[in-house]
Amino acid sequence: MNVAFIVDASSKIGLGHWSRCINFSKILRKKNYFFSRYYPHEHKKLNNINLIKIKKNKFNIKELKEKIKKYDIKILIIDNYYFNYKLQKQIKKYVYKLIVIDDYYNKKHFCDILLNYSFLDKKEKLILKKNNPKAVLALGPKYLPLNLKFIELKKKVKLRKNVKKILVFFGGSDSLNMTEKLIVISKFFHNIKFSIILGSLNKKRMEISKKVKNYKNIKLFCSIKNEKMANLISNSDLAIGAGGVNLFERIYLGLPSIVVDVNKNQHTNIKNSKKRELIRHLNYKSFTIDKLKMLIQEFLENEEKFYKISKKCFYHLKYDQKKYLRGLVFL
Repeated sequence: MNVAFIVDASSKIGLGHWSRCINFSKILRKKNYFFSRYYPHEHKKLNNINLIKIKKNKFNIKELKEKIKKYDIKILIIDNYYFNYKLQKQIKKYVYKLIVIDDYYNKKHFCDILLNYSFLDKKEKLILKKNNPKAVLALGPKYLPLNLKFIELKKKVKLRKNVKKILVFFGGSDSLNMTEKLIVISKFFHNIKFSIILGSLNKKRMEISKKVKNYKNIKLFCSIKNEKMANLISNSDLAIGAGGVNLFERIYLGLPSIVVDVNKNQHTNIKNSKKRELIRHLNYKSFTIDKLKMLIQEFLENEEKFYKISKKCFYHLKYDQKKYLRGLVFL
């Protein structure tokens, strides 16, 4: 059965939706198509996907219907906030199975399967079930499509006992420019090596690249592939970043994180990760370099506590995603 994804990526949307759909497509091992209005330029020629451009305006059901028929799509996977309940209901009649990926718990969907990989509490799950009584619900991080490199490294990675290397990453676009704001933190910790990752949609890449040259303990990485991201996470001791898909990747490989809430769709994950004692949280509205400095210093001075967080992260997410995701799609 041919599979298609409706997914976009841009400086406003970010790269998270696109990345997890790329991972999903590799896990399914079926001929797949990406129906996209906006997409990362470097992903245009990826061998494992067939990119089908759709018009850069409001979604048009007639246009999508024609593409579904042309490419003989049986399973349609939607990972797009703008493709709402009304549109889902209109498109469902043209496919055998409609799957929606969404990390909000309070929205209604018209689909066969609703996948929400977020950390959810009991109240949030009840709201989700009430809003989507007819859908098969696939809930929790075990349904997050991870790059296969992460699965491989899970067997090799070691728990962190102290902080010598810090990874900084705020998503593919970093629309709030957190990366540039916290470059200065490296000057307070000369013995720590910082790896800073810039996504391909980051509009401040040139400015950040120039600033980083003034710091000897910073190494900059731009537009890296998921496999390289996995290696950097596995070789780091602490991360500073956002609460999106990359947070789960860090937790999966046992990497403690200091998380800043830069997007509203990340609030639920951050709140529930904090409850599980998997992260330390800094509120964006009250964020200061001094607060960040204090948290890093806390980890440096209390290695036992730091080790416990790494251990808790590592053992919190252990699962066979091929079993869960392939079984879910091809029921």
